[in-house]
Amino acid sequence: MDRTVGQRLRETLGVVGIVGVGRVGAAWGRLLSKAGLELLLHDADRAKAEALASLLPRAQAVDVGLLARDATTVFVTTGDDQIRDAAQSLAERAPRFRLAIHMSGSRSVDELDPLRGIGISVGSMHPMQSFRGGEDDWRLFLGCGFAIEGEGPVRAKLVDVEALGGKSVELRAGSKPLYHAACVAASNFLVVLWHLVERLALECAFTPQQTRTFLAPLAMRTLENLAQVGPLLALTGPYARGDADTVRRHVEALKAGTGTFERALYFALAEGCVAVARDAGHLTEAEAERILTTLRDLVPEGGDEGQGLFGASLDKPSEG
Repeated sequence: MDRTVGQRLRETLGVVGIVGVGRVGAAWGRLLSKAGLELLLHDADRAKAEALASLLPRAQAVDVGLLARDATTVFVTTGDDQIRDAAQSLAERAPRFRLAIHMSGSRSVDELDPLRGIGISVGSMHPMQSFRGGEDDWRLFLGCGFAIEGEGPVRAKLVDVEALGGKSVELRAGSKPLYHAACVAASNFLVVLWHLVERLALECAFTPQQTRTFLAPLAMRTLENLAQVGPLLALTGPYARGDADTVRRHVEALKAGTGTFERALYFALAEGCVAVARDAGHLTEAEAERILTTLRDLVPEGGDEGQGLFGASLDKPSEG
């Protein structure tokens, strides 16, 4: 890591306490360690904190009382449901730190009210990134976008995102749950979409790995287009062309080879494609309705609920 970045982080944060060393907390700790910061690590599972501390210079696993006493800045990176309890536990130990930040995407800064109530400045910063728990996950913070909450003076003290090559956006008060729903749609829903892709391709004799090899570049190119021009200009294919005959062939193939769940999911996504195509000016109302009429044949009332293929895994995740 660039020395200037490390210096800016050290000047901003001082001695850092991290409460909760799960995927995000551990990755954040590794990043700050790379920047040369001293770390005090605490987790309800002390063995986890000790294991991480053993890998990082200038890091030690401590009890919450020592962390509250000796840290300059505290990051709460527990599970969402434990944030307020962690804040309360810190507040009860006569903390000397003056800034506390949580990194949850779904909970507001108000989860830190027990600390705010005793005069400690509080804020939240959520990295818009997906962490799998790998040793190199700390790199994901570099250039990452952050959603932040905090009052004026606190915002200036929040981690210098620009030092990490990233950007930040300040959330409107009360919007955290909707913001997090957008993050879930951008990340988790893609996983479900890709599962559908692999299921359909499996019926065409693709292995899961072949699907990833041949179709992932198509998906990634579409994401690049979305990032550059947005959905109205990124949409291509039969819905953008108003190709009702191709859509009809899709419907016939899906009815013959998939179950209710896949068909319902495909219908919902296809219906969305029609809406985007109409908004983009690709389809007239009549053309849109003609395609929708064809699509509705995918989801007749009743049907074979529970007969979809989503219940079984295509390939098992590795253990551990």
